[in-house]
Amino acid sequence: MIDQPSFRRFYDSELQPLLAQTETERKSVQQFSYVLYGGIAVAVIIALAILAGGEHLFVIIPICLAGLLGWAYSEKKKKFSGHFKQTIITRIVKFINPACVYEPGSCIAAEEYENSSLYRRKHDRFNGEDYVAGMHDKTRFYCSELHTEYKTSDSKGHTSWHTIFKGLFFVADFNKHFSGRTYVWDNGNAEVSTTMVGRWFSSFSQELERVNLESPEFEHEFDVYSTDQVESRYLLSPSLMVRMVELKKRMNCELQFSFVATKLYMGFPLDINLFEPGIHSSNENFETAWKYVTQFNLFFDIIDELNLNTRIWTKQ
Repeated sequence: MIDQPSFRRFYDSELQPLLAQTETERKSVQQFSYVLYGGIAVAVIIALAILAGGEHLFVIIPICLAGLLGWAYSEKKKKFSGHFKQTIITRIVKFINPACVYEPGSCIAAEEYENSSLYRRKHDRFNGEDYVAGMHDKTRFYCSELHTEYKTSDSKGHTSWHTIFKGLFFVADFNKHFSGRTYVWDNGNAEVSTTMVGRWFSSFSQELERVNLESPEFEHEFDVYSTDQVESRYLLSPSLMVRMVELKKRMNCELQFSFVATKLYMGFPLDINLFEPGIHSSNENFETAWKYVTQFNLFFDIIDELNLNTRIWTKQ
């Protein structure tokens, strides 16, 4: 782990001059946000005046203008965020671990998400960003923010979008050999429970058996299904179950785990936006830069808390 004194030296010598250069672009985005707020206020006033005058058809004009301003601001903000991440965050990641890959505009492939089978509902929209891949000691990992959604339509053809998963999706090599599939679903996740019941007679569900484990605390938090009862108990050792419960408490969210194809998949439904620069406050300070380090260290913490680097089961 990087300590603050070493990062301070890196910040003073390399980051601070680059952060100073990003401030001009940030202030430009900030000023445009004020134009956006003012434009929306004016558009509302004009729209109300048009409605009061009975010219309902023309209300579309201020609405379109407000929408155009919103789109322009979103594009300007997105451009600044992308430039900031390429300039600043990439350097921070390389300083923490030169072997790690950081791709701000990429995410975990949809195939990986689907192979995990953590979220069984079919998605109609799949988005993500801030892809990170690397090694932590003996464990290879990769992760990104993800947002998956499905859509519904009512009798009038109006479409609505619903979130399936939004948060951090994390994949790591597991430290034991296994050949079956084991799923550990948070028992507070109504979406997972409802989907499992609805698909109980599908080919997926027919292969699974409910696994009862000798840990009341663990079973209070999670439901376990597996294609192999014996293997699932081998994977879910007493110490790992304790660690999974502790990780859930620390993250304070509904966690999902699956052991599939030698990998451990994890879904952390967190309302986060990793490595995102501020717009209305300066990013040119050490405390903000250190915040990005702590966000990145979360990936290492997950591996350490689950003790994935311990290799006493012959897997190297």
